[in-house]
Amino acid sequence: NNPVYASIGTFVVNLQDGKYFLKTTIHLAFENAAALAWLNTRMPLVKDVIISHLQTLSARDLKQSLNRHLLKKDLLLKINSFYPNQPGWEDRNPVKRFLFQEFYVQ
Repeated sequence: NNPVYASIGTFVVNLQDGKYFLKTTIHLAFENAAALAWLNTRMPLVKDVIISHLQTLSARDLKQSLNRHLLKKDLLLKINSFYPNQPGWEDRNPVKRFLFQEFYVQ
């Protein structure tokens, strides 16, 4: 199966410490187009969850590569949690990868 990629958008958020902000562009890889179409109808909720989660982080948190990896994992779990238990396709966790196209802390 070839993954289906979708851009979620570019986010600019103030970080928790108040001195820095994060600019990031996020893409998701899906197992199939039906899962992407389903999530597209809930995109405002998805973006709100991403922004809210990013705002809890500090610049210090984001400087360590392990923390960036954990951030991807956390957000992937949150996004997959939006899907119903009986989604209409095989995999109950159809978002396979959470990808940063750009990631700047300033």
